[in-house]
Amino acid sequence: MKIPYLLGALTFLAAASTHATIIFQSDGVKSGWNHELASDGGQVSQVSSPTYNSDSHAIKHYGPSGKALNVHAEVAEDPAGFTGDNYYYGWAFMLGSDWPSSLGKGSALCQMSGRGSCWNQLDFLQIKGTTFTDGTGYGDSCNPGSHTYTIATSIPSRNVWHRLEIHKKWATGNTGITHIWLDGTIKVQADNVATAFNGMGSVAWHVGLYAGYNSGETGTRTVWTDHARIATSYNEADPTQW
Repeated sequence: MKIPYLLGALTFLAAASTHATIIFQSDGVKSGWNHELASDGGQVSQVSSPTYNSDSHAIKHYGPSGKALNVHAEVAEDPAGFTGDNYYYGWAFMLGSDWPSSLGKGSALCQMSGRGSCWNQLDFLQIKGTTFTDGTGYGDSCNPGSHTYTIATSIPSRNVWHRLEIHKKWATGNTGITHIWLDGTIKVQADNVATAFNGMGSVAWHVGLYAGYNSGETGTRTVWTDHARIATSYNEADPTQW
């Protein structure tokens, strides 16, 4: 039997529809997440400006200049799902003026990781060059199958809040779902696909900044995040609707 999991003082909330439920939310405060990852100079801080929709708080994720390898500046919720769950993950993000025009090695804005025999990525949303993609994994967690979906062929505008929603039905067979919306427009729609690792335990959801995971590139990168939710419907996960 699964026990509903929430963060901080948040209680299990029923949505306006009896068919939708909020599993987790953070309105831009670090204490809402149960993990913070800051390494090799990466910084995670809570700020009062800029915020999404005039909210009181947002989270700033910063990667410093001169650091090229394994810069983490993320917050994470773990667990954020299990095989068989059918969830929507939504949040708002904004790239800073220092976001480079092209990154040959890429920087991730979101990771979803799963525990199988090995700990590996299920979804890896990154900007590489000028392309915004989601690289997915499935099957054997130590030697996963993979597929890459294109979310956008240009870098999202800097200093503008954007919205991302990811719909995942976590399944090991070809019954899973991967749907991704950017600013309310669906960009990825993959049905009847494998989305989980064999024998997978929980899923972890990371948002913020992860740079230099390959050979790395120097230079500052700043991302702000706000209005993050896990829910059982698109409307409940959409940052504009709460």
